[in-house]
This record gives sequence, structure tokens and C-alpha cells, in this order.
Amino acid sequence: MDSDSVKYITYDQRHMDIIQAGIEPIQVFLQTESQQEKDNLLFCMDRFLDPWFGYQLPHLEQIFILLQQHLFTEETVKIKNVILELLTQYGRQTLDVIADQIEQLELELLADAVYALGMTYNRKYIAIVEKYQSHDDPLVQKAASEAIHELNLSTS
Repeated sequence: MDSDSVKYITYDQRHMDIIQAGIEPIQVFLQTESQQEKDNLLFCMDRFLDPWFGYQLPHLEQIFILLQQHLFTEETVKIKNVILELLTQYGRQTLDVIADQIEQLELELLADAVYALGMTYNRKYIAIVEKYQSHDDPLVQKAASEAIHELNLSTS
């Protein structure tokens, strides 16, 4: 393997400072930086969103909204996948931006987006997810079935 083709994801204090500085610096960074730098920032964001690390960002809810919005403006599928992973793991109970715009997503992201809605355990998404149980793509169908199962476990 050519050493020039090896890529890695890492973050440094600059990435941590951007996340701690608030929603506007994060938004500007995601809109202007390279794919590699976006990947680095999102990798760093995992640290701040994971409850195990104990960070309590005052702008946490705005981060989830921003990530959902960026999912529909980002050009690269790789970054969109990373965003969906973060939202699935940490998105809590509200993914309204995804729910409202899910039909605009690329087919290769649809199964993950449907599953993310299920992982909110928010029953208000059942009607949206049910539409995908008869989708042409078997991966989307499977994700919808799993999401419905998770949503039906919820009492909210």
C-alpha cells in the first residue's frame, strides 16, 4: 500500500475548542473546511456527545439540530454517514429535521436515517417509519422493521 494513500482521523485542541465555543464556530467549520477536517471534528464531537466522558455542553440541543441540518447540505456521503452515526448514538428523542426531510436523502443513507428515527424511542415517528417497511430496498425495509420494533418499546 502506498503510504501517501493512508488517511487517518484525529483531533487536537483546536477541534475541542471549536466544539466548546458554541454552535456558530461548529457551523462555520462544517461549511468551510475540507472533508478530512470535518471528519476530524465529528470524531472529536463523539467525545463530547458520549455521556461516559461527562461533558455537559450548554449548546447540546443546538448541536443535534445543526447536525441534522448539515446532513441535508453536506455534499459527501462519507460525512453524512458519520453524522448519522452520531445522531443514532446520541440524538436523544428528537430528530425532527430528519423526520421532515427524510425523502431528500440519498438511497444509501435512507436505511440508517430510518433506523436513527427508531433509536429515538419517540412514537411520533412511527407513521414516518412505517412508510419504509414496504420500500423497494431490502435494507431500508429491515431498518424500518427494526425501528418500528424499537419505537413500539417506547412509552412516550
